[in-house]
Amino acid sequence: RYTSRWLNAAVVACDSATLGRIYQLPSVRGGQTLSRLPEAPRAAPAPAAAPAARTTAEARATYGQAYAQNELLGAVDMHAAGYQGEGLQIAVFDAGFPGADQIGPLQLLQQQGRVAGTRNFVDGGTSVYLRNSHGTNCLGLIGGELPGTYVGTAPHATFHLCITEDVASEYPVEEANWLAAAEYADSAGVDVISSSLGYNTFDRPAVSHTYADLNGRTAISSLAALGAARAGMVVVNSAGNDGNNAWHYIAVPADADSIITVGAVDSLRQHAGFSSYGPTADGRLKPTLSAMGVASAVLSATGSISRGNGTSYACPELAGLVAGFWQANPTLTAQQVIAALCRSASQAQATAEALLRPARQLAPGTYQCVVQPLAGGPQ
Repeated sequence: RYTSRWLNAAVVACDSATLGRIYQLPSVRGGQTLSRLPEAPRAAPAPAAAPAARTTAEARATYGQAYAQNELLGAVDMHAAGYQGEGLQIAVFDAGFPGADQIGPLQLLQQQGRVAGTRNFVDGGTSVYLRNSHGTNCLGLIGGELPGTYVGTAPHATFHLCITEDVASEYPVEEANWLAAAEYADSAGVDVISSSLGYNTFDRPAVSHTYADLNGRTAISSLAALGAARAGMVVVNSAGNDGNNAWHYIAVPADADSIITVGAVDSLRQHAGFSSYGPTADGRLKPTLSAMGVASAVLSATGSISRGNGTSYACPELAGLVAGFWQANPTLTAQQVIAALCRSASQAQATAEALLRPARQLAPGTYQCVVQPLAGGPQ
């Protein structure tokens, strides 16, 4: 199906006899079963239900229902300063993008040719305007632009849309899809990856992840995220929504080092109880930063706007902010961008111990203002 340069691996579809012969090849070190074939074809699911402003009133009017989530991150001021993601390429990894080629707040992406690439790693090919609308929701949070109604955090960026997730089942092959998408993004010159995806429990319990796996060096998708970071991209991944469960930990690839793992807060910067948290198995603090994931204004596949909860929504909001900030500071490396944003977080001075103890009450980080001088460089 595809190969991986970063892991020196290949994903193949074959019968057990052929697989046995492959394992006997001297060049093959080992393998892992990711899914079982054949799988019945699945129909696409039904869709789920600005110019810079100079005053708060004008900003509220311009951003519409998306004002609060932009204001929380400082994106309103960032946009007013002229940084809306121009020249930056963002790859969105998700489960589908139905309606994203048609609905009003995303029309400018099509009209201006700012969907630079599409890949479907579940079905094969390049058709992505189908399947689950979760990707449409997330794309809108970054690239939506219909002044007076809805504005995303990087409405002038260019996008690559990748289907890696199959919501009908949960198998490790989806992590391999994530890897393939990351290598595609690298080859396409992508700057930022926005991934509102996470994996812990699979349909085959024997291959589910354990807490010990959350070390950033075990899961396929975590290795892929680290590879993307080493390739010079900023990887932004949701923390997960298990904060209120017995398993409250982040999912993979959110455990990866050198990426931004995004938690959720409400409009008052209070930690959302459902937002997953760490530490990782090797003791690293997660999430890295937080954005609004409680009652976020979200676009549906039909263009309607509703309120939704989840780190899935906080993640793309943050990814758009990364793009605008990087546009303002183009000489920074990906890791310097992450470090600068972490320094600007509202709790940047808090100790790791203080952040870990009240994990359910304290948001690991939300930004104050990200458009600021950096060592005499651009603002």
